[in-house]
Amino acid sequence: MRPLSMLYYGGPGAGKTELAVSSFWDFKTRKQIRRGRLLSFGRETNPAVLDQLPPETVIRFTSPSTPARAMEFVTEFRKYMDVLLKAVGTEQAIESIVFDGFSEWNAIYQAAFDRRYPDGDKWAKWEAMKREFINTMQLLDPESIGAYVLGTARVDRFKKPIQDKKGQTLVQGDADMFSDFKYIPQMSGWTRDNLGHYFNFVLYMEEEVITGRLEGDKAERRVPQHLTYMLPVGDFWIKNSYEREWLRAKHPDHLTNISFDGILDLLTAANAATTRGESK
Repeated sequence: MRPLSMLYYGGPGAGKTELAVSSFWDFKTRKQIRRGRLLSFGRETNPAVLDQLPPETVIRFTSPSTPARAMEFVTEFRKYMDVLLKAVGTEQAIESIVFDGFSEWNAIYQAAFDRRYPDGDKWAKWEAMKREFINTMQLLDPESIGAYVLGTARVDRFKKPIQDKKGQTLVQGDADMFSDFKYIPQMSGWTRDNLGHYFNFVLYMEEEVITGRLEGDKAERRVPQHLTYMLPVGDFWIKNSYEREWLRAKHPDHLTNISFDGILDLLTAANAATTRGESK
């Protein structure tokens, strides 16, 4: 399949980073399966993942506390992406990029901007963040890089507005949570409303604990599972560019403890079956 982009969002411990990193790292064999990079932003870290990865595959972008240097993570990211783009078509070309994570990028950009411009216009910050977000997403174009682009984000809740029969809004959306809501990727402002448009897939993830046995165990115990939702069957926002093919192939609405290549295999099979006219 052509290079795809996927955004995984959910709560802490849902398995977002590990699923994204599995696009270039096999956690069972502890071997690299593609030339990939984990781009980590701010304070977010996953030591269990980082302990396995070769140091050269992890690039961290942080915002120094010094006001004059607070926005350096933005320019450093641009420089790094320029290097990756220049390598396209060569033996050093990257095959998978993990942007971990968008919610933290969103948060540290605002904090860094306030440190750098403490007396600035508040609207200038939102406009600057919008422009930088657009620039960032253009740099992360899978077709231009020739690589899979995987992103992670935290989860937020968006309250649906309540309307009367005439379609007039009685209660504005995004207020206190006392009516219907949907889970969405956590961002703020214009970036929240537009993040999903830049990805082929926006998939919700959660952790579920069941009673079972781990490999080699004789006794049962409480075991966590990581669920990745491919279809909007709950109170969460899902985007699946191959939704029609997925449904025709009768694939499940969610996948358990899946890897990136596991998702790719199912997508490839669904696409091939639709092309042949199967699963009607």
